[in-house]
Amino acid sequence: MAASGTFKTFFHEKGWGFITPDDGSEDVFVHVKENGGDDMFAQVQVGDACTYDPQYEDRKGKWKAVNVTGPTIGGGGSNGGDYGGGYGKGKGGGKGGDR
Repeated sequence: MAASGTFKTFFHEKGWGFITPDDGSEDVFVHVKENGGDDMFAQVQVGDACTYDPQYEDRKGKWKAVNVTGPTIGGGGSNGGDYGGGYGKGKGGGKGGDR
């Protein structure tokens, strides 16, 4: 069952953070490795809204977020997404894609 919340913290360099659920329950841990990898979370900022599936982790006795989605999750990246089709100078300094 999907839940909604906002990012309370997110550490891009570590790949994890916490979501504050909209229902006021305890903050939920989120890690990129269980949600599509680093690129999916490149645009995430504190305060961003999201939806997720809460999953209880028996080993730690706490909830974690899986299947996290939201307006700043995914998109962009190497394929361009909403950011212009993937053309232009990148880290390699080239002139862009194949036209």
